[in-house]
Amino acid sequence: MQDVNWVEVIAGFLLGLTPLICRQLWLLVNFKRLPGQRKYLGTWYAYHRSTTGSGKVQARKLKVTYSFLLGRMNVRTLKVPGNETMSRLQFSGHISAREGMVRYVTLKDPNSHERLTWYLFDQFLDPLDHTFGLYLALDLRGLPAAGAMMISRSPASPEEYERLSRHVVRIAAMLDGSDDGALPSNAMV
Repeated sequence: MQDVNWVEVIAGFLLGLTPLICRQLWLLVNFKRLPGQRKYLGTWYAYHRSTTGSGKVQARKLKVTYSFLLGRMNVRTLKVPGNETMSRLQFSGHISAREGMVRYVTLKDPNSHERLTWYLFDQFLDPLDHTFGLYLALDLRGLPAAGAMMISRSPASPEEYERLSRHVVRIAAMLDGSDDGALPSNAMV
């Protein structure tokens, strides 16, 4: 049996790790160079109108993190006091570079087919306290829906999230010509 040259074995092993280490370093440097994306990390409260037709404002507490290993953003829903029945979801995705005054957030639930797209108004403020935008997702029937949303660092008062539009657009309702594509103007919230 021949002797093992451990120096060559360790050098070969380290050379094999070089692409992985370089990728991780590139992700770290890229992340540090883009402070506009870092301001969206942390705990947020998201508010949007329900797509079920009731018009009720849905509140979700979100934990937004960034995975250097996978190079993507992770969003987990947390329990909101007073709404323990809300399901806990986990999404992963990406946030775009600033394009004009907008950032695009694309999220996908790895356990289902659900995809979310947020179009957020990206203010120059840092730290960012709250911002408004639009969401595009599927409703409970699996049909496209869009509407106004707000994300905030602290829980919002009803007066604050009343600024959200009273309309939720359901694409399928527009296709068949029915009038249930938006909430009635006298809908209870």
